[in-house]
Amino acid sequence: MSCIVYTDGASSGNPGPGWAMWVIEDIQKRERLEHCTNNEAEYLAVIHALKYLQSHPSLWKGEDRIDFKLDSLLVVQQINKKWKIKDSRMATFCTQIKELLKSFTIPAQFTHIPREGNKADALKYH
Repeated sequence: MSCIVYTDGASSGNPGPGWAMWVIEDIQKRERLEHCTNNEAEYLAVIHALKYLQSHPSLWKGEDRIDFKLDSLLVVQQINKKWKIKDSRMATFCTQIKELLKSFTIPAQFTHIPREGNKADALKYH
């Protein structure tokens, strides 16, 4: 079994004010972000979800892995080291994610899904 985490990020104006959203089981969270791009918001959603999981280990303890589902192909491919990261800010976010993952006793998997299947996508409209 796995702990499934849906994440999404969005900015208004790209760049502009944004949101980081994530859904873990029945828990839905949304955090306001300062000035950011859409890609930065996507990365920040993963980072915020990881920090939430760190402080709520009952959500993932006893599971085989943590499955992140994102509709950002760029972020998934960069985290999975399939695509090169050219932007230094994105590289910093990716490094931060890798560091956060070290605190978990189970592996994490990052998978690209269609926007329609991303439960976190709807949170930007609430």
